[in-house]
Formats: sequence, C-alpha cells, structure tokens
Amino acid sequence: MRDHSIKINALDGKAATQEDKALTGTAKTKKTVFDSMLASNMKELSLKPIIFKKNLFDPNIQLVPSYSAADAGFRNSLGIVMKHEGNAYVKNDAMRGPAMRGILQSTAREFGFTGDIRNLSQAQAEVIYKKIWDKSGAANLPCPLSTIHFDTYVNSPSAAKRILQQSGGNVNAYLAMREERYTRLATLRPERFGVYHDGWMNRIGSLRNIAGQYAKAAGSDKLA
Repeated sequence: MRDHSIKINALDGKAATQEDKALTGTAKTKKTVFDSMLASNMKELSLKPIIFKKNLFDPNIQLVPSYSAADAGFRNSLGIVMKHEGNAYVKNDAMRGPAMRGILQSTAREFGFTGDIRNLSQAQAEVIYKKIWDKSGAANLPCPLSTIHFDTYVNSPSAAKRILQQSGGNVNAYLAMREERYTRLATLRPERFGVYHDGWMNRIGSLRNIAGQYAKAAGSDKLA
C-alpha cells in the first residue's frame, strides 16, 4: 500500500483534508462493493448443501459422487444392500479376510481404497458400491431384478453372473437358484458356511418380500 505523508502547516492542511476525504470515499466504495459481493456469495452458498467430513484432509478420503436422476435405482438398491450388510467390522469374513460395511479389504483395494478397511467410512463405502453397481450391469436390468442381482453380486460376483444367465432374468427363478446355492454351501462346508446359513435365508426372504411388493404395486403376480 502506498504511504501518504501528512504535512502539518496551514497551507497544506486544506489539501490534506481533501485527500483524506477522497481516500475515505474510495474506502467506502470498496467496502460497499465487497459487502455486496459477500452477500451474493453467502446467498449462493445457502442454496447448496454443505457436507462436513471428519477426516477432511485425509488423502485417502473419496467424496460421494453427486447422483443424477438416472441413479435412482442404485440409491434404492444401495439402501437394501447396506441394510443386509450392516456397518460392522468383520475380522475374517467367510475366511476371505477382513471386511467393513460388507466390503472385503481385497475388494476395497480393487476399487481404489488404499487404507485400512477398518477406517472405511460410509461415504467411501458408497463410492465403492457405486463402482460395483456399474460393473455388475444391474443398471441395465429392470426393477426389482436390478436390486436382486446387485445384492447377489455384492455377495459373489461369479455366482451372480451365472445365476442371471441360468435364470433367464426371471426373479423367482433367480431367488430360488440363489437359495439353493446357499443351502448347498452350508451343507458341503458347514465349518465355513454353516454360521451364515440363517442370515442368508433371511436375506433371501427380504428380497422375496421386495419382489412381492413390486409385483403387487405393478398389478401382476408374475415377475419375468
């Protein structure tokens, strides 16, 4: 900022006063412009949602993508999958390693997460699930098959692909084949899968209820 020297004498007093007034007027003008810009920016910010992240400066944090109307199927399916998977940390999920929020450490790394799976946040889990949704092809399937296939793919991608193909996209056949698979696994490998059988059956029951509600709303008893 440029310095302004002030001379203390009668001749320069008037000039100094005029200069001070000019500077004061300029400062007021700048302040008025700044206040106007600030008010405009605050109004714009007030219209946008603000999400505060606990670990804002963690380089491994990924923000939740902004979903479009086309992602409505994913958001609905995600809620169901997250309800089935829960938010707990599992030290060794089905002897496949640690998992958090239903996501194995190995799966998280496959989709870009490099931290300890125990530190996986809800936001990061949603980002990974969105990538799984896209990879599964669920977005190209009609509802409720899309939800059922996504839920199956999260549990076992290879099984989901096989069941989708063999069922021909019939929801009832799809769920029946998934149920048969769980029963077979629990029977053949009870030491590994027996503890999961009841939970798997409850999961199938939940998906059947969803399919039934959809069929009722659509006015049809058959889901193809």
